[in-house]
Amino acid sequence: MFKPIYEITNKLLFNIKKICTIIFELNNKRFPEIVLIELEKSVREISAHASIGIEDNPLP
Repeated sequence: MFKPIYEITNKLLFNIKKICTIIFELNNKRFPEIVLIELEKSVREISAHASIGIEDNPLP
C-alpha cells in the first residue's frame, strides 16, 4: 500500500479550500474591457520575455 511521506493537516485542508474559493470567485468575476486590454498587454509582454529567455537571448 502507498504510504505518503506527508501528512494532510487541518491547516493544509483549510488553505486548499481557501485557494479553491478564490479561484472560483476569480473565474466568475467579470472585468471591464479596459482592464482586460491591460491584462492582455501585460501577458503578451511576459510571454515574449519568457520565450526569448528560453532561446537564451534575454532582453535587457
